[in-house]
Amino acid sequence: MSYLGYTSEFPRKDNQYKKKESIAYDEFNSLVWVRGRQNNWKENIKHWFVYMLGGVLIGCTAFGMDKLEEILVDGNREYLQDIIDHSPTTGAKRVLDPLFTYCGISAFLGLLAGTMTVYYGPGANGSGLAEMIGYMNGVNYPDFIGINTWLTKIFGVVFAVSSRL
Repeated sequence: MSYLGYTSEFPRKDNQYKKKESIAYDEFNSLVWVRGRQNNWKENIKHWFVYMLGGVLIGCTAFGMDKLEEILVDGNREYLQDIIDHSPTTGAKRVLDPLFTYCGISAFLGLLAGTMTVYYGPGANGSGLAEMIGYMNGVNYPDFIGINTWLTKIFGVVFAVSSRL
């Protein structure tokens, strides 16, 4: 016996989906739409100010993340170059020391990013877009918005990019 609503035939022979209804929603007749068009210029200025402030804060955060990534990547490169310059001129040790050091630093930074995500800010484990859509639709997503999630997103991305993931 097949499950209700399950069929391997196309087009479907059952009509279960036709019995469901949805609420009729006409955007032009909703109160949000009607009242939204009556905003005066002061409200519009407030909205644009908040948008501008959000853009500046996002830009400053991205700038800081870029500089921190640059510091970590350049420091790693300089440290590896120093190891190469002071290593023996011949033999396997000349190749293996920088290789294992590079892999170790990358693994450490990746492990640090993963550990932060698992233990410090578990709300930062996704991209954020799907979580925000679910949150706005009423799905309970604990610790999605908070300082721990924000710091984990920032430093987790910086460490992951610096580890070459």
